[in-house]
Amino acid sequence: MDEHEFFKQTVQHLARCLSSINPTPWEKVNTLFMLCPQASSELIITPRSQEACIALGLYFLQSGLQHQEKLLPYFLKILKSLNNAQFEEPLCRIKNADRIPMSEKFSFCLNTLLSDVASKTPSVREEIITAQIELMANLSKTIIATSERKDADTSKLQLCKSTVPILIGLARSMGRYSTVDPPLLCRLFPQPSSPVKAKEPEQYFEYSTLDKKRKFNQFRPIIPRSLSGNLNPMNDIVENGSDTLDSGTGTLKRGSLHSYHSVPYDPTTYFFTKYGSSFNQFPYMRFSESPEKRNSVQFFVTYLQSILSIAKKLLTKDMLAFLDEEAEDIYASGQIQVFPYKSFSETLNLVMVTLLREILQHQKDLPGPFTKDVQEFVKCLFLSGQTELQSRHHDAAEREDRESNYAAVNKFKVNVMANSACVDLLVWAIGDETVDQDYDVPALINALTILIGADSLCGRLTEKINSNHNHKLILAHMPLLMVCLEGLGKLATKFPPIANTSIYCLRDFLVTPSPILFKLHKLELEKTGKEHMKVTLQGKELQGLTETGVPVKSTPFEKLRDAAIENLCVALEAALTIDEFCVPALVGSVSNRLFTAETSDSESSLISTNIVIMLGHVAVALKDTPKTTDTILQFFQQRLCRAPSSLDTLIVDQLGCMALASPKGPAHDEIMRMFTVITVEAASAAYHHTDDKKQYRHVSGAVLNALANIAANVRGTNARLELLTRLLELFVQLGLGGERATDRSPAPVLKASGSAGNLGVLIPVIAVLVKRLPHIKNPKPRLHKLFKDFWLYCVVMGFTAADSAMRKRLWPQEWYTGVKEIAVKSPYLTSQTSLRSEMRELQYTSAVRNDSVSITELQELKTQILNLLDHPPDVSVIVNKLTFAPCMFLLSVYWLETLRVCNSPEPSLQPIIEYLSDTALHKDKSGMWSCVASVGDKVFHKFLDCMSEKVKDEARERALENHAQFLLVNFNHIHKQIRRVADKWLAGLVDRFPHLLWNCRVLWSMLDILQVLSFSLELDANQETPLLKVPGTEFTLQLQDTLEGREGIVKDFAERCHGIVQEAMKWAPQSTRSHLQEYLNQVPNSTLWDHSGLALATGALLGAAGLNRMSAPLPRSALDKRPPCVTQDSAALLAVVSQRSRYAGEVAGSVSCEGGGEAALWRVGQRLYTALKEGCTSGSESAHRAALWRATALLVHARHHSIMHVGTVAVEIEFLVTWHNPHSRPEQAVPGEDNIAIWRANIKTERTWREFAKLAWDISPVLAVFLPERLKQEAIVQEIKRKVQANPTAVCHVPQALKYLVTTETLLNDAHELVHMITWAKVTPVEALSYFSRQYPPHPLSAQAAVSTLQSYPSSAVLTYIPQLIQALRHDTMGYVAELIKTLAKKSQVVAHQMIWNMHTNMYTDEEMHHKDPALYDILDGLVKNIVDALSGPAKAFYEREFEFFRQITNISGIIRPYPKGAERKRACLEALKNIKVQPGCYLPSNPDSMVIDIDYKSGTPMQSAAKAPYLARFRVRKYGIAEMEALALSMVSDEKLTTKESSDDSDCKGWCEKEEGKDKFTSLAAEMWQAAIFKVGDDVRQDMLALQVISLFKNIFQQVGLDLYLFPYKVVATAPGCGVIECVPNAKSRDQLGRQTDIGMYEYFLKKYGDETTREFQAARRCFVTSMAAYSVIGFLLQIKDRHNGNIMLDTDGHLIHIDFGFMFESSPGGNLGFEPDIKLTDEMVMIMGGKMEAPPFRWFCELCVQAFLAVRPYQEAIISMVSLMLDTGLPCFRGQTIRLLRSRFAPNSTEKEAAAYMLSVIRNSFLNFRTRTYDMIQYYQNQIPY
Repeated sequence: MDEHEFFKQTVQHLARCLSSINPTPWEKVNTLFMLCPQASSELIITPRSQEACIALGLYFLQSGLQHQEKLLPYFLKILKSLNNAQFEEPLCRIKNADRIPMSEKFSFCLNTLLSDVASKTPSVREEIITAQIELMANLSKTIIATSERKDADTSKLQLCKSTVPILIGLARSMGRYSTVDPPLLCRLFPQPSSPVKAKEPEQYFEYSTLDKKRKFNQFRPIIPRSLSGNLNPMNDIVENGSDTLDSGTGTLKRGSLHSYHSVPYDPTTYFFTKYGSSFNQFPYMRFSESPEKRNSVQFFVTYLQSILSIAKKLLTKDMLAFLDEEAEDIYASGQIQVFPYKSFSETLNLVMVTLLREILQHQKDLPGPFTKDVQEFVKCLFLSGQTELQSRHHDAAEREDRESNYAAVNKFKVNVMANSACVDLLVWAIGDETVDQDYDVPALINALTILIGADSLCGRLTEKINSNHNHKLILAHMPLLMVCLEGLGKLATKFPPIANTSIYCLRDFLVTPSPILFKLHKLELEKTGKEHMKVTLQGKELQGLTETGVPVKSTPFEKLRDAAIENLCVALEAALTIDEFCVPALVGSVSNRLFTAETSDSESSLISTNIVIMLGHVAVALKDTPKTTDTILQFFQQRLCRAPSSLDTLIVDQLGCMALASPKGPAHDEIMRMFTVITVEAASAAYHHTDDKKQYRHVSGAVLNALANIAANVRGTNARLELLTRLLELFVQLGLGGERATDRSPAPVLKASGSAGNLGVLIPVIAVLVKRLPHIKNPKPRLHKLFKDFWLYCVVMGFTAADSAMRKRLWPQEWYTGVKEIAVKSPYLTSQTSLRSEMRELQYTSAVRNDSVSITELQELKTQILNLLDHPPDVSVIVNKLTFAPCMFLLSVYWLETLRVCNSPEPSLQPIIEYLSDTALHKDKSGMWSCVASVGDKVFHKFLDCMSEKVKDEARERALENHAQFLLVNFNHIHKQIRRVADKWLAGLVDRFPHLLWNCRVLWSMLDILQVLSFSLELDANQETPLLKVPGTEFTLQLQDTLEGREGIVKDFAERCHGIVQEAMKWAPQSTRSHLQEYLNQVPNSTLWDHSGLALATGALLGAAGLNRMSAPLPRSALDKRPPCVTQDSAALLAVVSQRSRYAGEVAGSVSCEGGGEAALWRVGQRLYTALKEGCTSGSESAHRAALWRATALLVHARHHSIMHVGTVAVEIEFLVTWHNPHSRPEQAVPGEDNIAIWRANIKTERTWREFAKLAWDISPVLAVFLPERLKQEAIVQEIKRKVQANPTAVCHVPQALKYLVTTETLLNDAHELVHMITWAKVTPVEALSYFSRQYPPHPLSAQAAVSTLQSYPSSAVLTYIPQLIQALRHDTMGYVAELIKTLAKKSQVVAHQMIWNMHTNMYTDEEMHHKDPALYDILDGLVKNIVDALSGPAKAFYEREFEFFRQITNISGIIRPYPKGAERKRACLEALKNIKVQPGCYLPSNPDSMVIDIDYKSGTPMQSAAKAPYLARFRVRKYGIAEMEALALSMVSDEKLTTKESSDDSDCKGWCEKEEGKDKFTSLAAEMWQAAIFKVGDDVRQDMLALQVISLFKNIFQQVGLDLYLFPYKVVATAPGCGVIECVPNAKSRDQLGRQTDIGMYEYFLKKYGDETTREFQAARRCFVTSMAAYSVIGFLLQIKDRHNGNIMLDTDGHLIHIDFGFMFESSPGGNLGFEPDIKLTDEMVMIMGGKMEAPPFRWFCELCVQAFLAVRPYQEAIISMVSLMLDTGLPCFRGQTIRLLRSRFAPNSTEKEAAAYMLSVIRNSFLNFRTRTYDMIQYYQNQIPY
């Protein structure tokens, strides 16, 4: 996306956002307003101000004209200033830019906006129209004045650059408006569609049911676009949103085609690339809006006269010639970047005539002279245009188009369009009066004059459309031809007496045919290479559909033909008011023409096709007029199949459209009768093989196709059912016909494949219709019988079996697919009466007679049944005794119900239970019920398979719960057989889906049913037996009619309930107990006393109460001595129930008080979350416990019982359990924690994880963002990425969500959603810096977002990450980091100093500064100079003083280096230190929060190194904080500059200190202390800086999670290559020093210093040791810190162990990177302090702290990795290529919390007393004399 497009989209988005605020504050709108061109004396419009002005217009319209008092005057002022406006074009041509000049676009958009406002607001309409006409007049005056002068080049350039284009833009947009939303400007710049896939709109033809992608049909639509609006019966219910009732005519129009979306162009580009285009310009491009609405805007006659006058002045021959000359000069010179006009005349002609036509055609009561004036003017223009067209060469114009890449106006095409507009105006202007009933002679003469004028125009139009041109010229003339055809229709409507003239003209155009039509048809045939008449009928749009289901584009031939037919219908409708026999007359004339064409005409194919299509269209369009439909129907009947021809198919299609147009009445019935006869006769011909039966065979396919179209479009359920009855009757009739034919042939019925083929073709038709119906319940007896016969034939013919050899060999796949569709909606084949005789009568009422089947065939059927049912022994005996009819019934039931359950979107067991409940089956003595029950078992198993394959989402869970409830209800059916079946199926359901055992709804429903049954015992069995409703379900229970029967059912069900509860307790005790406890709270108080379900639940709970906490550890012998009331946990159960009840009531009340609903739940949840946090931080156990109870009660109340919820809770529980019990010790185990392992063991597919993520997003996008951190699954990560990228605004307030939006892929692909980064909630500084590292490719948006984030943090926060910030310059390809560094340096002087030191350090790759860093040196050098040069005043003085002070301190190393080690170097050091004077306002680089106020001149101590001479010194510092210290230092410098006093001795310095102490406002708060620091020379301390950065981050993490661990991240700052300052650890000595001084081990040192292990001092010291040891052990392992000899380990006076010197870490280690040392240094003396063995409590505590520390830092692993990644390019020795991969693996990222804890414990075990630790210490002793 280029800069211009980005700005355009940005301001438009801003406008739309502002428009949604109601009311919008002006200060917000002003942001956009200030970007617009300012209407001053000289109006200058730039590309940006133009886009801003358009955006402001969009805001104005979409906000409902808010701030009208400010914005409308502004737009009018801009409009009035346009004549003198200057347009500044962009420097270079914008890619994919508009093809019209910038000034024309601005004028067009501005006037479109004002026309929209004028149409919406009558009060300002006159003001706007006046301003537009004034502008037009001023522009025309300027043009005329320029033409008279003909001098200055500047005026010529101005004329072509702005004046004429502005006029063209004004003429293209003035007077255009929309009567329906959105306004026209909003159509030019629509709101971008959401990236979420939109639902496809309903089409005018139900392609959803006739879709080629569907397998059960291959039908083609027969309804053309031109007919679709007439095929919706007005008395039917409108079933989709695309139909609207036109109140004017009382007929339904197709709304989808009349919407602005249906025009054949894209408004967003069309008007900026098509020269001279305007809204509603031509018939096929118009927005169809009723004339009644458009009459609302009327122009005064004076305005119209002004426009006409301007047009007359501009469109003179001389004026146009002048303008063309000027345009040609400018075009040739190339002075204007976008200028398509080689000449202006054609475009000006077009836009002015189109303007006149658009304004005039809606005006009323215009004066006759004015109309006559318009007519004469336009007639002249038309004749002139015709002359021009004849003189111009079309091919030359086409060639110019190609040569200029369509960047210049095609004069020929524009002339054609202008002539078209002239014709339209001539039709309008031909006369506007009608003959009055009581006319006088003058009036009559006037009327006749008008008619003659109209008739003569009619003749001219006819001459035009019948002219003979070559096909290229015809195609170029298409707009003119379409307007001529429409003009004939308009004239007929306007003057009915001459309608017959129009009818004859249009008729002849179609059936003569016109040479134009003939040539286009011939051209089309040449293109397709075959006869176009092929069943395409209405053109290519009927051959098929595009992939989106939209008809393909019509050809020019079809457009012209359809336009002629449509206007013929319009003319006929007008003629009917005068001549009621006009339609029969037309039919008669075309009949004769058809006859003569077929006998002699070479173009008989085109003529006959046009006649049939024309008559079909007339029949549909005039369906409500008398004699029309009958006349045309008779014609089609006479013509159809008189002699078989390809025309018959076309006639059938027209008959289908007619049947749809008239859904009721004799014509519809007659057509359906014809279709039935044709189908039956065609089928019959297959059996008889005689010529007299073959006349219909060639159209049988077309009839089926027409029936499918009727099925796909018929409206209303009753009409659909009637059609379904007809189709099924036809199906059965065909079957009977085939059967009769087979009876006469030697082939048996079951082998009659010929008749099966005739039946099968109807199946897809029936499927199309059935798919549009709801499930058919309680059909009429006739329909029910037809469905029984349908399924019987399907079984007989083998249509049902998917693996049937016959079906695979003979029948198409779509037939089987159609059968499956029908099965889903088919009614049950149960008896509609309760008579036993109904089963016996099957053999007499069956469509296939019993006596037509041989014994062998019957045996084959029985074998087939038994094979399908797997030969159950009890059923086999029954089946072998069945006759043919029951066998077929059984097979029908089997196939119908198995297909239904396998193909229904919601599989159900209810249908098969309906069969088992059928009274007729129960009464049948032949054992049919057992057979159907066996079928039911098969259906049940298929149901289980279907449910197993469904996505494991909430919908499936609800369905399974409902079926479990359904089976529990049927377990209590009045029929014992059904009770057994329900029991068996319930066991099977639970076996496949065990979790239903402990499902809350199932358990509760079971207990409710038990209560209902127990209540039934109180009812009088002798009274009428009621139906009892099961609470919380839609099911009812029918009771037995005897008390004994009811008691038996209650007893059986109670036992079953008890067994279910016991089994659930065994498998999921915690869940089951929880559900039963909650059930106690849910039971209404009124039924508590005698609630059987409650009693059973309580008994189950008490029975499973178990032992209480005190008794659980006791042996069996001890328990036997105590009574159950002492050992049982029943008291806890009752206490829990009481607590649940209390808190559930509190939560329910809170939610109710908040108004209920989802929002109330979230508000209450927020409060409870806050209370839970406060309970944690306060340390109050009671508050914490109460908050946890309330939070749990809210979760139960919300009822989000999803697996995802269980999963996230399981993860959290596992984390808490692991934290609580890292060693997994049994005595600390939490009851029920094994359930988590069970849940984890349940393997889930990627699809399941994705569904979890989707569900989480639906509940709360914020919840979903944090889901991957809990459930570490790649599928979840990918799904959340998709969700965030598809809908960024849902989580843009969540910083943690940004990583899912910004990925390597989205950055490389420049994804459009990256723009959201700029406004995202700020992320951490580390994450922001990571966008400048190797982790992400560079991108301007990520760079902007990172810089914006870093600038938002205070200086102290950025100070920590200065090393990473400087390294980010390596990947700063766009200069964002460099600018950020400059900005930060200006914000804080301390930050500037630290950055300068770090930049000095990184300029070279070696410590001696011989080798410059090739990537950074120049950048850093330039930045340092820039920062220093930008300093002035106090800031510059502060910088100079600080760097001079530090230079003096650093130079001491150089001074003492020549002296030998020992006393001499010590004396030199003290002497050099004494020469340094403390300057006010200075600080140590390692401690920028503290000001140096004194130096300990006796503290100078040279360090061990002989060559490099580092030394230690102590300073007196006063600690303020960074911001306060900087402010104080700057103020000190300012004060000094104001005074002239010089201080050069110690007394002066002391005086300054005392003075500062006296006046310093911070003194009372600042703490003074001695701070020791080591100044190193020749050592690279950047590695230490990185290690201590990570340690500091770990310290913050431990503090945040409340983990009591000790770390001391001392400060280190690198100030130059090989130089740095290191803060000393206070009150601490190295283990090496302790060894040299005391010659004892660490454990002995602890005993000597703190006393024996029983003393409080020792225990406190050991506690400090363990907390620090655990922290440094985890850090040492993660960072792989090596070289851990005793010189690098320190102990402070409190007992804390502190690691220093991090020269070896990550991939580097001493001895050439041998990696000899273990992961953690854990020596025997350390172990002794912690108890001496691993089982000791202190050591166990150490292990627990290590695990907790490891678990605490794992969620922050990416921040740590990012921090390290940014330093990879420094060349530090610790980076050897695998650093990041190994670091990430040490965090065990894919492990669960429990696995991570076990991993950390294994690291500790492997390091425990590791021999390599002692070996390394020995090596250090022998090499460096470091004791161990």
